[in-house]
Amino acid sequence: MTFIMPLEPATMQISVVICTRNRGSQIIQTIESVLKNRYSTFELLIVDQSSNDATERAIVPFCTDPRVRYVRTATSGLGPARRLSLELAKSEIVLMTDDDCEVDPNWIAQMVAIHRSYPQAAVVFCDVFPGPYDRNRGFIPVTIASHDNLITNVREWCQAGAANIGIGAGIGVRRSLVQTIGGFDTCLGAGTTLYCAEETDLALRALLHGYQVYRTTRTSVVHHGFRTFEEGRRLMRDYMYGIAAMYAKLLRWGYLKLIIVILYEFWRTVIYPTLYNLFSLRIPPVWGRTISLIKGFCTGWRMPVDRQYEIFQSLPALEAPVEQSRTDSATTII
Repeated sequence: MTFIMPLEPATMQISVVICTRNRGSQIIQTIESVLKNRYSTFELLIVDQSSNDATERAIVPFCTDPRVRYVRTATSGLGPARRLSLELAKSEIVLMTDDDCEVDPNWIAQMVAIHRSYPQAAVVFCDVFPGPYDRNRGFIPVTIASHDNLITNVREWCQAGAANIGIGAGIGVRRSLVQTIGGFDTCLGAGTTLYCAEETDLALRALLHGYQVYRTTRTSVVHHGFRTFEEGRRLMRDYMYGIAAMYAKLLRWGYLKLIIVILYEFWRTVIYPTLYNLFSLRIPPVWGRTISLIKGFCTGWRMPVDRQYEIFQSLPALEAPVEQSRTDSATTII
């Protein structure tokens, strides 16, 4: 039985994480939106995987704020960055958003309130709305629910949208719970071997281990991650690849109940769009999705898996990050 750390009153410290790579000054709008939150006590942890110093230079004005911690790391990929952030975060509740987002001024308070109300919820997702963009040129990935939803089993997981339940642009985790199941899979997420799904994998594993997932509409994040239609097609193929690999991994562990979830995902992402486009007299754009699903499933079935946790074995170990001092140019290896 897992001990659940009790949450203190509303003044408890919360960790907010922004994982970033080569975003440069564009990350400033994200940082500013977090620091404008009305919640009284929180730290902002910036985990930077950039290959240049543009982001580090851009955040210098914020490093005098005692709430801000900046960490430069040689790791690569969103899964490793999120896993590292859980190791470095100082609080039990860790909220995460992306480096091309803006959070609501009440985002921290609302996410914390949900974690306080549902102590068995290991993962909480919120709405993610699109920022302004030209709909004739492309789209912005979002996730918008119709109502709040407490998910306790795989049937409710499917009803809530399955892998479409939420995205990492607006997520909160209870660290003591997710670390008991191995935390984020370092082979999943943007910039990794399997491209995506690190947050979906964590939520589903939590559910399979008896914890809960909560999907809220009480607060939201604005996403500015514009994709052209061609980029969107590549993104969808990558999404299919990573999701299929994730399901293959968990199926290998004997979660036969996931067969119905996999069938639902195939219906949602391949069969239904095919039928819809055929009835609309359009060519179904799903051949690439189908190939990606098959390839991803085969890859996930073959990849080595950590025997203690239901995560893929990552080849390189996490390298020691460097944390920048808030007051001068000195650095400390942590």
